[in-house]
Amino acid sequence: MFPLNFPAWSLFFELVINYVFALLLPRLTNRLLAGVIRIGLSMLIATGLYFGGLTPGWSFSNFWGGGGRVVYSFFAGVAAYRVWRSGNFDWIKLPAPVVLIILVAVFAAEPINGRAIYDLSAAIAVFPILVLAAARKEPAGFFIRICEHLGRASYAIYVMQVSVIVWSRTISQYLFGQELTDLGVAGTIVVLVALTALALFLDKYYDQTARARMSRLFRRKQLTSNRNI
Repeated sequence: MFPLNFPAWSLFFELVINYVFALLLPRLTNRLLAGVIRIGLSMLIATGLYFGGLTPGWSFSNFWGGGGRVVYSFFAGVAAYRVWRSGNFDWIKLPAPVVLIILVAVFAAEPINGRAIYDLSAAIAVFPILVLAAARKEPAGFFIRICEHLGRASYAIYVMQVSVIVWSRTISQYLFGQELTDLGVAGTIVVLVALTALALFLDKYYDQTARARMSRLFRRKQLTSNRNI
């Protein structure tokens, strides 16, 4: 669907669902939110069972499956935020390292059978609970700086991941006659370090600058509109 940058398919769905959220927000009571989540849950289950897992959305043949993935996930996140803001369930707390270990275990698992059930269980229950539990626990000490830097880099990491992997393969093949993936753990570490460094660079020198300029233009346009009124 998006040949220039593969991950853009999910960003497309995120933009669409944010637009839907903006339309619903003025009247999005908890009751209506629960109804939207039920609709999204039905779509998610149908997507998982039809495709045998939650991997569709990136090509013309499975594009509609992306809608099934995003509706439940987004509004489950809205519900998790409201629960977090309410102060209920304060006992659900997990330190960030524990959350990281659980995530690694979830992503590393390769179920031989029942891939759809595994993916659905993770998306419906595991991930929302992890998000809520992690939000209850603030990092401390040096880990705060690590979380801040990784948080700033996260968007650019997602956007640039495929490009960096392709570049790394090409450069490694040219210099060493083999792909970085053939170098095992060492190759993986090189890609991760390069990707994170590039992401932090882009966040500081491109993304923040671009957002600041767009904000100034938006404010200037608002001032002009107000004067005309």
